[in-house]
Amino acid sequence: MGLFYYHYAMSAHFILGRHKLTNEPTNITTVNLTDKHNFICLDCGKQLTCVLNVPIKTKHFKHRGIGCNATSETLLHLTVKEILKKHNIIKLPNGVNYEYIEALPEKKWDKYRPDVTLKGNSKTLYIEVIVSHPISWDKELRFSERFADCLVINFSDYNRLFDIEQLQHDILESLEFKSMLPTYNDISVTNSRSDDDLGFMILLGAVGAGIAYVGYNEFIKPLIKKRRRK
Repeated sequence: MGLFYYHYAMSAHFILGRHKLTNEPTNITTVNLTDKHNFICLDCGKQLTCVLNVPIKTKHFKHRGIGCNATSETLLHLTVKEILKKHNIIKLPNGVNYEYIEALPEKKWDKYRPDVTLKGNSKTLYIEVIVSHPISWDKELRFSERFADCLVINFSDYNRLFDIEQLQHDILESLEFKSMLPTYNDISVTNSRSDDDLGFMILLGAVGAGIAYVGYNEFIKPLIKKRRRK
C-alpha cells in the first residue's frame, strides 16, 4: 500500500509515525488498537494520536497538542533519509550504481551538515535533498573546493501527496531528479582543455602566417619583380 502525507487546516495529519519500541516508521494502516499508544512524530519526537475509528483511507496520525511545526515538506525530507538508511545502493545520474555500507543523516562535515553522508568502501558520497530551499552558495562552493562528490536530489516540485513506493524508486533508481554538483577539479579540467584548444589554434594560426610569409618572399615576390622587368 502506498504512503501519503496530507494536511488538514493548520495541523499536519499523516499516516507515517515512528514506533517507540522498534524505531521504525510505521504505516497507520498496520496499527492495531492494542499498539496505538506507541507512536511518535518523525520530526519532533512527540507522542502521536492514532485516529483509527474512520474509514481505512482516512486513518491518520495527529499531534495531541500544538507545538510541532512538521509540514509535508519536512516529512518528505525525513522520509528520503529513512529510505537511504534502509538501502545500500543508489543509481547516480550517469547510470552507475553506487554501493554504500552506511548512511549517516546530518553528519557534520567541515562546518556543514549534508542531508545524508553515504560511506562506501573507497569513497564518500554526500547527498543534498532540495525540497523547499536550494543549497546555499557557500555550501555548494565548499563542496567544490574540497573536491567532494555531492549528489543533489531535487524534489522542490515533487508531489507532497507522495506514494512511498514511488518515492523509493525515484530516490534509488530514477535519474529524473538527480544531478551532481561540479567540483573545481571538473571545472579546471574543462578549462584546461579549452585553454589547450585555444593555444593550439593560436599556434596553428602563427605557423600558417609564417608559411604564408615565407612563401610570399621566396616565390611570389620574385615572380612579381621578374614580370615587371619584362
